[in-house]
Amino acid sequence: MKVNWNWGSKLVVGIVLYISFILTMVFLMVREDVPLVEQDYYPQAVKYQERIEKRTHAAQLEKQILARQVGEDVVLQFQTFFPKDDVTGTIMVYRPSEDGHDLLVPIKLDSLHTQSFPVSRFLSGKYIFKIDYQVHDTAYYQELSLNISR
Repeated sequence: MKVNWNWGSKLVVGIVLYISFILTMVFLMVREDVPLVEQDYYPQAVKYQERIEKRTHAAQLEKQILARQVGEDVVLQFQTFFPKDDVTGTIMVYRPSEDGHDLLVPIKLDSLHTQSFPVSRFLSGKYIFKIDYQVHDTAYYQELSLNISR
């Protein structure tokens, strides 16, 4: 049996190929896992205005928190004009490239107003330190980026 290839049969073959391509792409896209940056994305969006106010408070300070790698430690240097016992809050150590290596630790400053982490807790690469802290009745928020090398 010989197929007569006129414009109608070519059109039908083209439509069938197009539909099968679209169905294949839909099937592949449905199977793809798309992880969110934050697991609780929507509640985080509601709290965004509070974070803006905290960032504004932190920007008004004469000195910002500094992050650096010193030998085998990652050191966060807090402001010395706050009494170290009055600084409360949390530090979220966020690794943008992998969600399984995040840390959440409470702020515990030493006598030099620093908080240290051993480099062995981290992989080499970029980390973002999300520091959410409060001194007396004023809340502050600051994000610091640091490339850690081991």
